[in-house]
Amino acid sequence: MSHKTWVPKITLGMGLATLGLGAVAADGSDTPTSTLQSVVIMGEKAERSIKETTSSVAVISEDKLSGMRYKTLREAVSEINNVVTLSGSVPDIRGVSGNGSAGGFNSISGGAKARVSTLIDGVAEPFVADLTGDSGLWDIEQIEVFRGPQSTSNGRNSIGGSIVIKTKDPSFDWEAAGRLGYRTQAQYIDTSAMISGPILEDTLAFRIAAQRLDGETLTNDAQAFESNPPSYDLNELISEKVRAKLLLTPTDQLRTLFAYSSIRRYRSYLLCWRGYQGPRPDMQRGSKIPP
Repeated sequence: MSHKTWVPKITLGMGLATLGLGAVAADGSDTPTSTLQSVVIMGEKAERSIKETTSSVAVISEDKLSGMRYKTLREAVSEINNVVTLSGSVPDIRGVSGNGSAGGFNSISGGAKARVSTLIDGVAEPFVADLTGDSGLWDIEQIEVFRGPQSTSNGRNSIGGSIVIKTKDPSFDWEAAGRLGYRTQAQYIDTSAMISGPILEDTLAFRIAAQRLDGETLTNDAQAFESNPPSYDLNELISEKVRAKLLLTPTDQLRTLFAYSSIRRYRSYLLCWRGYQGPRPDMQRGSKIPP
């Protein structure tokens, strides 16, 4: 008999405790709350939340990229787990060499392909563009690093993974931005600007972003040419980027985006030097360099 009356008493006590907690929560409703923004993954040709994405992916948000914490894409992805970045090479992911079976000039003459692809707004970067260095992270929405095979989504050059870069699209509201950065260690000046706005209201919009980097490398290649010094600074680093986008939305069901990008880089270890389009001469003392 005592057992039958004991169970209802416990149930009633738990119910009263639950009501009490509900009253406390209701009294604290004035406390400010914040909503976390959902992270959308776009590198698999379909927009999904990071929770719904089955691939191993790391995302670098716009907040981290706009703070000038990273100077290059290589610096940004170097802090991601299972990613190793080396100078003058495609990043290695999970122990898989991003360069593939060959590096340097042999990768071009021998036809070797990268095992990790880099895509900007859905367009794959050439293998040589990955090798010759990257610079500048201006007007970028987010970077996604996929660890593991992505050949089904991004082609056969993605057997080790892929790096997907999404730049900002045109807006139908006027906006503009600028940035001027300076670093020590010889010299590093970052000059960037952006403007975006409508051409036809709710139908046609544009966006233009430009960036110029001017600095010095940390090497001293001039020592190899003491007997025949060039007429320009071998350690000079100059990078110029211009990107233009045009967004056309004639109807709610149709969205067309046109994009144009121009990148010019002058660095001491590039295959193409300023004023000279051709292979880099031998780095032996006394080698003659085209002006």
